[in-house]
Amino acid sequence: MKINVPENLTLEELILPDENYTWLANHHNKLKLSFVKGHTLLKYIDKMYYFLYLIHRNSCKKYYQCELFQYREFTNVKLSSDLILPYKTMRQIIHFLIEIKVIDSVNVSKVYQYGRVDLKYFRLKYPYNNLNRRMIEIKLKNKKHKINAEIMKNPIYKNQYDKMNDMNFDANKAETLAQLQYCESYNLIEEIRQKNYYFTVGDKSNRVFSTINSIPKQLRCCIVDDNNKSLKELDFHTFNPKLLYYIINEYVLKNNVKNELLTKELEQYRLDLKTDFYMHIACKCLSTDRKKAKDLVLIDWINANPMKPKKAQQILARLYPEITKVMNEMKGITEREYKSFYCDIMKLESHIINDVIYAKFIELYPDAIIYTIFDGMLIEEHYYNYLKFIMENEATKIIGIDMNVK
Repeated sequence: MKINVPENLTLEELILPDENYTWLANHHNKLKLSFVKGHTLLKYIDKMYYFLYLIHRNSCKKYYQCELFQYREFTNVKLSSDLILPYKTMRQIIHFLIEIKVIDSVNVSKVYQYGRVDLKYFRLKYPYNNLNRRMIEIKLKNKKHKINAEIMKNPIYKNQYDKMNDMNFDANKAETLAQLQYCESYNLIEEIRQKNYYFTVGDKSNRVFSTINSIPKQLRCCIVDDNNKSLKELDFHTFNPKLLYYIINEYVLKNNVKNELLTKELEQYRLDLKTDFYMHIACKCLSTDRKKAKDLVLIDWINANPMKPKKAQQILARLYPEITKVMNEMKGITEREYKSFYCDIMKLESHIINDVIYAKFIELYPDAIIYTIFDGMLIEEHYYNYLKFIMENEATKIIGIDMNVK
């Protein structure tokens, strides 16, 4: 497995073989402080490097920016979720790396609606916190992913899992791209190389989570067909806003809602969805671009929690007041109701992608190479137009709006 580490950090030089170090040794399944020689610790060297890689990798993730700023560039590493380093091993490594002044840590308590959570944040200390990196090779064993037997009873999921097991993936090309594009996916690439795939389905959303849809967009070109050609990607244009139209429309019909303003607004919304919807919203907002308008629609409107209103949400509320009112009513006044609404959208997405489109396609073309990526799909070039037709035709029949694929 190849990883990036600080260019000026060589643990082998910091750990002197005959020196005594304090170490959390495992005694009868409990960690106790003891003294060990440096040569004993050298067997943990690859795991230490891997932990430092975790700190660096997580510090690059977009969703850590706020926390990084707040905690002075300390990075949260989830100690219990890693496949390679068990919890006790991580505690041992953390203690030792702090002792030899490679990292330091800070404890942070966060209060959420469901209670308080104690988090531990880490950072590389000076002079190892520079941006220059070097690539090294380490030898670590991943734990084997377990596949839920109940999920495999569903023929659609079983078919997706089987096709994933037959995946052709150019791992060497992926490693090169990961290095060039600063995409920290070496662990995932190694798992694919070892055919250590994972596949599961969300209990509440019915979404498929697999090795395939965890491959970053810039590395998907490494999934190839039998002729070593990259697969083609298809996904729906403005999928979630169109799903919202269907859900609101169904709610109106089911509850026999009589509201002339809502009827007119839904019709206008339907017409707006026939255009480049995100560009349409960007023009209405004047001060934003298409990408920001997309975030505004998806994050600050459709997926927004009505109990935690955002200022940006009001922009869409002014454009579509009646739809917003009904949507917030459906989201309810409790966290559970809000999550239920959010899951309903994902269930509808999963139903269209897996139960309808994927099922119909493999019935017609059972030998085709095809993979689902949430609301999109990867397909070999020969079947591109066939899949595009099925996606647009089947989704349009369900939603009642032209469902364009890009």
